[in-house]
Formats: sequence, C-alpha cells, structure tokens
Amino acid sequence: MKYLLLSLFVILLPPVAAAEEFTTSDFAYGYILETDNQGAIYSVTLPHEVYSGTVTENLADMRIFNSEGQLVPHELRYPKTHDDMLGPSVPLLFFPLYTQDGQGDGELSMRIETGSGGEIVNIHRSGVVAEDKPSAYLIDMEEAGPYPVTLNLKWTSEGPGILLPVVLESSDDLVSWRKTQTATLADLIFMNNRLRHGDIELQRKSGRYVRLKGEYTTTLPEVHGIESISSPEPNKIERRWITLPLSLHQEENKTYLQAEITGGLPMDGLTLEFNQPNSLLKARVMSMDHQERWSYHGEGLFYLLKDNGNQLLNEPLFMRRQNASALRLEIIEDGTGSALDSTYAQIGYVPQELLFIARGEGPFTLAYGNAAMLHGTSRSNNISLGELTENSQQGFLRKAVVKDKVVLGGEELLAVPKPKPWKKLILWFILVVGVATLAYMAWSLTRKMNR
Repeated sequence: MKYLLLSLFVILLPPVAAAEEFTTSDFAYGYILETDNQGAIYSVTLPHEVYSGTVTENLADMRIFNSEGQLVPHELRYPKTHDDMLGPSVPLLFFPLYTQDGQGDGELSMRIETGSGGEIVNIHRSGVVAEDKPSAYLIDMEEAGPYPVTLNLKWTSEGPGILLPVVLESSDDLVSWRKTQTATLADLIFMNNRLRHGDIELQRKSGRYVRLKGEYTTTLPEVHGIESISSPEPNKIERRWITLPLSLHQEENKTYLQAEITGGLPMDGLTLEFNQPNSLLKARVMSMDHQERWSYHGEGLFYLLKDNGNQLLNEPLFMRRQNASALRLEIIEDGTGSALDSTYAQIGYVPQELLFIARGEGPFTLAYGNAAMLHGTSRSNNISLGELTENSQQGFLRKAVVKDKVVLGGEELLAVPKPKPWKKLILWFILVVGVATLAYMAWSLTRKMNR
C-alpha cells in the first residue's frame, strides 16, 4: 500500500521543467549520480566541491537532471550530527585500587566480591598499603550503554596540575587482563588559563570490566565520579574539516586574524592548527555572512601542548550554523610567540544530504555553479521529501553513489557579472527626478501660503 501511495505522489508531482528552462550546460560543473533503478527517492551526501563551486549561499544554483536532460525534484536537509545523537550520561560504578608495599606498579593487592549478576559488591584491601592515593581504578562497564562510549572522569585538583598518560586494560573475569588502549588526562594552568581533559573514548566493548592505571606513575588523582556517554550510530554523517590560511591584521589597537570562506559552507565548528607545540591563543570569534554582517560567537581558547611524547589539544569550538563568508579572531591573549601569522584555521561543517526523486532514466547529474543566479534565485524545484522518508516510510529512501566529476558549462559560468552601468544611470535619473519633484512641490506650497 505504501508503495502505491508513493507512486501516486511521484506521478502527481508537477513537472519541474515547466517552471524552469535549464539545461546542464547552464551550470559550471556536475557529478554523476548512479542509482540501482529500484527505488523512487535517493539520497547522497553533498561533495565538498559543491560548496566551493556554487555562487549562491543557499545552494540555489544547483539542480538535478536525469539522463534525458530533464529536471527532477530535489531537497536538501541537514542530517543529525554527533552532538545531536549523544546519549544521556550514565554514572558508572568504580573502585580505587592501591599498591601494596613491596609490589611492582602493576601488582595490586585486593579481594573482589561480586554479586550474582557479575556486579562488583566490594573490594577488600590486603596487606600494608604504601600509597595514600590510588594506583588504579576498577570500572564496572555493565551500565555503560551501547558502544562506542566516552568515559568522563572527574577528580579533585591539587598542586600545580597534571599531564598524565594512562593505560586501559579490559577483563571479563577480573583475573585475566589485556591492554586495550592508552589516553591522556590533563589538568593544567597554562598562561593563567585552566586546561582540563578528562574524556576517554572507547570504540568497542572488549570486556565487562575496565582497569585504568598510570603508564609511568604508580599514583593517580582522587577520582570522585566516572560517567559514560554513548556515541551516535555508526552510519552518521561525520563533520568535515577544511584548513584555511589566516592573515594577520592590526586595526585601532586591535590585532586579529582573518580568513575568507568561499561558497555556501555551513560552518559550525572551529579549531586552530599551530606550526609549533606549546602554543596558546585566546580570541573572540566572529564570522561575517554574505550580507556583510558580523556575528559574535564567544571566546575560544585554542592550544597545542606536548610533553614527553604526549600531546594535548583543545576541543573544537562549536557554534550556531552559519553560511559565513569570512572568519575573524580578535586576539585576547597570544601565546604563539612569533608564529602568529603562520597559524591556520580549521573550519568544521556537516555536509547536507541531498534527496531527489528518481524520475526518468539514470544516471542522474548533480549540476552546480551559475553566477547569473546570484540574485533573486531560490531552490524553486524543492519539494517536501523529509516527512515521506521518516518513520514507517524509511524503506522508500535508497542511497545513490557519487561518481565522476564532469565539466558542464565550464569555469566561466562562475564569474560574477558586473552590474550594467545603464542601471546605475536609471537609478540616478529616478533619484534626481524625485528630488526635483519634491522641490517643486515645496516651492508651490510656499508660494500659495505667501499669497
């Protein structure tokens, strides 16, 4: 029944070509889209070149054609991102472990009691303990949720701070342990800024229990909480990152870095790439839209620290999605030395998903890039496909494959046409006539009042 309804929906769609007279040669470039010829609605993730090759900020200079050169309806939508799909944080049961006097770093003295379901009930320390601080932590992962997961550790800060490499081991029986991965915990004061990292990503489940201990030390900070956050589904669309050069400017006693952004790139993330370690930069982050209006996104703290082979990077700064044409970083605190002008920006964005109706024969062509459509053009051939592919109708949606990039009308179609001088003359003529008319009306009114 649902396939019958879909067929009727496709048949009753108005022909797109009736409203628009476009051919593939009206666009600079294109991509061939292959389908299995078994479905009605297909989707692809937009290639990055579509964003850099379109002229309009809303991708209005983009169309889909079938093999006969006919336009087919399409729609753009943003998929769910990693942050949209994160699960709730779940507190995990954990126990500190201590090293007995005279034992090696990895020999932990303990007796573990478990319940009928394998849950840890209690841990008894035996012998004389040499350290007051834990040597390791035993974590019960039963309630961690679906993998991959992120462990978030919270601990009490003491002294000047830590930069601590740790080892994670896994076990199903609390007897046999195997090393699974390494990570770095950090809590530092650097140039009067506090840098704290307490997240550890676990890509797959390798055992019921996880043991965390220092790689080069026998003591760990006093952890008072461990939480697990489930990561999104494996078929999510990942955020892309592109690197842009930053130019250094000084204006009115302000120093700032600026980068130009081409196309309609929907920027929502930012981090910096330093050319030397132990660099820090604190800045006010602003972006300019295509109407040359600046938006403020807050302050960002970016850094790259290296110590004894361990590297510490800041988390990216995420912001409201915007089709920006420029990025500006107003410097608050510069800890890059003389390398400020060789710093690069890494712009993050989530590519849109293109949905289109497979009307006619394939393969289909995604055509884009037409500077003549810069003003007053919308994606008029869009239709509402989102609801049709949700929930019970999910079986309608199939994946198309992006194949070769092709040259259609060529690069010259991306050149923005210069405004016609006669248009300015007409505008000036209308303005002068208007002013003269108002002056005449004012003169006539004054003359009548004097009489």
